Amino acid sequence: MTTEKKIKIRKKIFPLGMFLLIFIIQSFIVVSAMTLYFISTGKKRIADMEKYTRNYSMTLADAFADVAELSFRTRQYKTLQSLFREKIRGNTIDEAFFVLNNGSIVVHSNGEIEKELSGNIANDEFTYNLDMILAPSLKKSRETHFSDYNIISQRNPFPRDQRDLIEKYLYPDVRIMGWLIGRAVYSGNKPVGTVNFLISKKRIFDFIKVHIEETIMYLRYGLEGSLAMAFLLSLIILFRYRSIQKKTLSFSSSVVTKEGQAAGKTMEKTSTLQRAALAPESESSPDVTTASGEYITIDISAAIEDNKREVPMEINVDDDGIHIEKYEGEIFMEDLQAIEPVREESLESIQRHTVKDAIPAAGKRPRQ
Repeated sequence: MTTEKKIKIRKKIFPLGMFLLIFIIQSFIVVSAMTLYFISTGKKRIADMEKYTRNYSMTLADAFADVAELSFRTRQYKTLQSLFREKIRGNTIDEAFFVLNNGSIVVHSNGEIEKELSGNIANDEFTYNLDMILAPSLKKSRETHFSDYNIISQRNPFPRDQRDLIEKYLYPDVRIMGWLIGRAVYSGNKPVGTVNFLISKKRIFDFIKVHIEETIMYLRYGLEGSLAMAFLLSLIILFRYRSIQKKTLSFSSSVVTKEGQAAGKTMEKTSTLQRAALAPESESSPDVTTASGEYITIDISAAIEDNKREVPMEINVDDDGIHIEKYEGEIFMEDLQAIEPVREESLESIQRHTVKDAIPAAGKRPRQ
């Protein structure tokens, strides 16, 4: 017996959900790592730069103070002025000056600025904070003062929103444009003024800009790598799933085929209609009729699917057994064994009927 089966199997498509899950997890890891790198590395580098600036500024301030004291005693200031300009050319400092306690300028690194100030920094208190500049002398301290100082001529290179984020997470002093380094100049035991120089934070700001660009570049590389890794892992999962699906279907098909063959042999013995089989028509008729014709068609509706939905099908029964003619799905042989074929009389069988006595016995005439 042959049984035709049409089984529709839905192949596993690309696992988009798994791809997105892997990509989101890896992206979160990359973003977290880059954020940690940006903050920790940035803070460490900025702290190192500030420490280096403070150290060499202390040494430079001591040298300036010694030269200023000597120049003040000799009233020869060319050496001090040459030293100021040399350090400015080397980008070590941005501006330097030697002022007395009344604010008058003794030596300035820029002659034009000295003329604009008319020889006294008190004429531009907005640019030059007299209290901070003269603090070492007023306190009669021999220590070098290192403090944050807002240099008016310098502009902050970061936009406002970016500046807020940097101030919060990376560098709290990003709004202050430089430092003021000063030391008192003594004549004997009496402080007569201070020597000062300004250092901008340009190096720190340049580093922050480069650090932001590098972090964004690393972040982009990390996200691209996460995307590629998520896609690769999704493909591996897809191929693995299809391999398992193929093996499972192959095994199930072989088991169903063997069961069908075994059940078919039994069914051929019990359910096959023979052409010579006798089927009595009624209790009153001793005659029998045969199931003539090539096959008998049985129309049934059976709940043979997992969801118990009735599926119409057409089954033909002939000498070779039962054949499924119209059905798309899967049917098991034990379902067919429960079907009771209905024999229908054919025209040929009806024509073979012989009427033995058409008149009732009570109405017969006696023979004469």
